[in-house]
Amino acid sequence: MKIYIMLALVMILTATYLPAAETVQQKNVAESAKEEIGVNLDSFVGTWVLKDFLDTLQSTKSPIKACKTARAISNESEFVISQSSGIYYLEVGYNFHEGTGLLYLRGPDATADKDTYRLHGSSHTPAIGVDQLLKISGRIGKNTTELIWISSEAKRNKFVRLGSPMSLGDSGKYLAELVLSGNYKDEKGRSFVFSGDHIKWPGKTDVMNYQMDTDCVFPSDSFMMLDKTNKVIRDKNDYPLRYGFDWKDNKLYIYEVEYKNGEEIAFLGKPIHILSPVQTAKSKM
Repeated sequence: MKIYIMLALVMILTATYLPAAETVQQKNVAESAKEEIGVNLDSFVGTWVLKDFLDTLQSTKSPIKACKTARAISNESEFVISQSSGIYYLEVGYNFHEGTGLLYLRGPDATADKDTYRLHGSSHTPAIGVDQLLKISGRIGKNTTELIWISSEAKRNKFVRLGSPMSLGDSGKYLAELVLSGNYKDEKGRSFVFSGDHIKWPGKTDVMNYQMDTDCVFPSDSFMMLDKTNKVIRDKNDYPLRYGFDWKDNKLYIYEVEYKNGEEIAFLGKPIHILSPVQTAKSKM
């Protein structure tokens, strides 16, 4: 009887502490990799965006045109590697529209190719059985700003690190800085100020929040209005309040929009504002 009781206790203790043992193993994997190949997961922490998307965005100031360029190259538009309590996570975004959700990240594993490492992301739920292999080439360090992601189709796509890890999709503020941020005057001489997520608009009593649309499913360049708590502002038809925009001859054209089929938007009539950039220091809002 004592033998059976002891066996039962061993089984209970094993079941109780196994997840913790697995967690310790995940925590230690980065250190072991660092000893073997001189690189650990801290080198990859950050938000990474497809370089061709960024290059097109900067040259055209159009998320839609940048999306068309990116989609012809890769479905992966961005990925985020983060760390919490010694555990590393991976999120992969597709066309700035959807993503994998948080994956446990392990690695990096050395490969036969010089300066090439494999990162493995696997689902929190074992039943799903997801295991994503990322093969990233390039000399990696905390100051590295670019790397090459070798996809499963053997495509070599270059990604640029934006900075600290963000939640997937939160890169929009940084991207809006490239497209809309600045001081402007309209044709009546009134002042408009855009930052990455705030607008100072004539006739409005307060600085307003906004979010530039980067989702590649949108047919037109637009931004969505938010209140002080970042809650979506609704129009009279209970749709999210949006404005369209277009850059022409170094001027920013702002349009009211209408919704079609409940989702697609289209510019409505003539622009409500035509804004010319003012070469002054950006306002602090």
